[in-house]
Amino acid sequence: MINHIISNKSRTVKAVGTILLLSTSFNLVNLFNPQQANAQNLGDLQKIRRRATEAELNVDKQLRDVQTILNTTQGRALLESQKAQIRNQFINLLSNEILYKQFLANPNIPQSQKQLLMLFKSNPQALNNFIEQQTNPRFIAEQQKSEIRTQAEVERIRLKIRTLRNSLE
Repeated sequence: MINHIISNKSRTVKAVGTILLLSTSFNLVNLFNPQQANAQNLGDLQKIRRRATEAELNVDKQLRDVQTILNTTQGRALLESQKAQIRNQFINLLSNEILYKQFLANPNIPQSQKQLLMLFKSNPQALNNFIEQQTNPRFIAEQQKSEIRTQAEVERIRLKIRTLRNSLE
């Protein structure tokens, strides 16, 4: 008889445990349901998308404005003058061994910039390519758009985390 009671109790504990496990699993599935999270914060999500779209449209407008300027003789001349000035500054730094070593020894300058300067010293064509790329309006616009998209994605992830936290409270 005692074995029967223990056996029944054991089955009851297993059944309750299974029910609790299924219940918890069901709640977790609902918690991590991105559609539910988006439904709860649809307004915020739409704001994030709208701000990103507006920012990208603004970059496109600025690109058109810059291209309009660069389509003029004066605009092209100004850009070429600025490229030459930048190139000369780099060449002066690269040709002055003392300044070059000070630049590389400076702890406040990021390692990526130091590596770039070392590349320019070993490969002068890399400097020309870099200047052309960094003064290309389309390249700059695409960089800005990429940053906008990345920031929007970060905001969407933060919104999902906030939604998850709110649902746990």
